[in-house]
Amino acid sequence: MRMGLRVAALAAVALTTAASTGVSEAAPARKGQIVFQSQRSGTPELYLMNADGSGLRRLTFNTAVDRVPSFSPDGSRVVFMSNRDGDDDLYVLDLATGATTQVTNDPVRDDNPVFSPDGEQILWQRGPFFCPCAVWIANADGSGARQVDTGPGNATTPAPAPHGHTIAFSRDTDGSWSIYTLNLAARGASAKRVTEGPAAFGDFRPRWSPSGNELVFSRDATGVDNDLWSVHRDGSGLVQLTSGPRIDDFASFSPDGERILFTEFDGAFSGGARPWTMQPDGSDLRPLPRRTSFVETFDPATYESSLWWSYLNGAGSSLAFGSGRLEVALAADAANDPVSGFMGPTFGIECRAVGDYDARVRYQLLDWPPSSGVHVLLGDGGMTGSIGRRSESGFEDYLAYFNPVPASALTTHTAGELRLARTGTTLTAYYREGDEWVPLLSGPTATGPATPNLHLFSTDAIFGDVAVRVAYDDFAVSASAFECPSWWRDAAAAWQPLRGH
Repeated sequence: MRMGLRVAALAAVALTTAASTGVSEAAPARKGQIVFQSQRSGTPELYLMNADGSGLRRLTFNTAVDRVPSFSPDGSRVVFMSNRDGDDDLYVLDLATGATTQVTNDPVRDDNPVFSPDGEQILWQRGPFFCPCAVWIANADGSGARQVDTGPGNATTPAPAPHGHTIAFSRDTDGSWSIYTLNLAARGASAKRVTEGPAAFGDFRPRWSPSGNELVFSRDATGVDNDLWSVHRDGSGLVQLTSGPRIDDFASFSPDGERILFTEFDGAFSGGARPWTMQPDGSDLRPLPRRTSFVETFDPATYESSLWWSYLNGAGSSLAFGSGRLEVALAADAANDPVSGFMGPTFGIECRAVGDYDARVRYQLLDWPPSSGVHVLLGDGGMTGSIGRRSESGFEDYLAYFNPVPASALTTHTAGELRLARTGTTLTAYYREGDEWVPLLSGPTATGPATPNLHLFSTDAIFGDVAVRVAYDDFAVSASAFECPSWWRDAAAAWQPLRGH
């Protein structure tokens, strides 16, 4: 539901900010979507987005662990591991219907699932985290499950070639783990060794190029970090692709084979994580593009709590969803928070806006007694200032305040829009009058990452001791880039194959 106000189009903002590492933030666009796991909602859940960072959609909603997703060949389904029923089992999610089907139900851990090239079967590893473990295969509905004879030793992280019946996997041999291939259709076939993993550690998680001629995999040579390597399927052409103190893992090719997608962990699997891409030779490293705009309509059915934060300052402050909008209120007996020295609920974005940004929100005054001493604010997280609609003793106005400079304009609006826009080193505050944005105050601003937020604000000194209730809707923030929390741990990303490819 909307409040009946016209939604203003966001101004386009170019991606100009480079990552702190000196690499470009904007990776070349590729067809197909990307599925990944993230802890941004608490426990790992599954998310889907376009390869350019747009169109983020959460796929799973529960308190269980949902992880290591992988697409079906036609891109219509995702297979993943979850402990939602108490065990680590496999599930398949239909992206069109949202229906989830349990595939395995075994007390032993099932993990790292992948579809066969025709989408009719699923391969995975079964066994405890540190093994003993083996490669298993079953029909996509879980029937006909059987262990694959991969030869002596433990076997993990299977991957079917895009054509034919060959799989790649990791097997422990001579005290280390190496990559092997096996033709499942050849009766009595033995596994062929492709790599010789480093002593005591090894090579894991192989994934095929679309042509089926190359494998990319993760090599742990020290027990401290992992790097990515590639090799021809016959074992020749071994090349190291990444190096450094961080852990690189979960590599996969783009549908056209022109990029490799992988996860970089900040020093340990328990640290922060983010997907990156590179060319197949290891050059042109780029973090996967993140979205450059956030729009919250406050519809409970689509609200993604991990993207936003809220805080109730002082007594008598409240915040709740209602009729497709965010309703904030101060009770008549509201009082200051003893630490902050003010009162009122605050709502903001978890990601900080980097570079130029444009933040807008619509408001409606639901219960607004005259001379209430309350301000409806859109702020920048305390960096420079805010734009607001306020009720003071004897008058009503819009107020922009860039500490220490104020500007105001009298108004009778009971609904409207507020806007803050930073361009370079200048911040401008606007309110909407009809079809026009009216600039109220413009001035120098700090250029660091900003945190646009909404705030229903008052203090004991100005509060009129009357109940106030306001609604926000269509809170939109666009920016050159966003700095999102490292604790989101976006990992195990996989590229969606091209339909019919």
